[in-house]
Amino acid sequence: MELSFDYAPDRQFYVVRFTAGSYESVPIIREMRFWGVDRAPCPRLSTMAALLALKHHPMATVTLKDAAVNPPVCTALSQYFDVEIHPDRYDVNRRDLAGGEKIVAPARFSQAGKQNFVEGSEALTWISLEDLRGPFGGHVRTNLDAFDLTEDEKNLIIALCCAGRDVGHIVMDKARPELAEVLHRIGLELVDLSDAA
Repeated sequence: MELSFDYAPDRQFYVVRFTAGSYESVPIIREMRFWGVDRAPCPRLSTMAALLALKHHPMATVTLKDAAVNPPVCTALSQYFDVEIHPDRYDVNRRDLAGGEKIVAPARFSQAGKQNFVEGSEALTWISLEDLRGPFGGHVRTNLDAFDLTEDEKNLIIALCCAGRDVGHIVMDKARPELAEVLHRIGLELVDLSDAA
């Protein structure tokens, strides 16, 4: 499977495309689309988001088009998702992890009022297909409802793809321990509100 990342800052549009190889099955949905992305996405974080979205699709290898993944990030993602990852650029001398200092709290726009936030976090609200008959709002519009994902996984993908390169902490309600571990290994931390309560 080939993953490609295309960001148009003038239109604030970001798309992650899935292209099947010669002998691979074609994904039913071939793109994750995001409108309203006002900061440059990080391909390393988007790689994890794409692998989450494709978790039910059979894959043995993933090739990243026009993206670099450093050895620690590549190893952590390969082990967690049980796929080989072949980046476009791979510099064994670079050991830096993904992420930064920013704290984001992703939530579906209709659920944002019910979510607890931690001090210093930035709300990152979004709408998708299920919200088309409801109230419009939020920072980001996406097609994530077309994928077979839990609400927590959708929130995580929004944070990974739309919060920019400086995201370092992601606020979630109930995080799976193994997911928190792989995020820690690539340089991010989950702030689990269920633990704080």
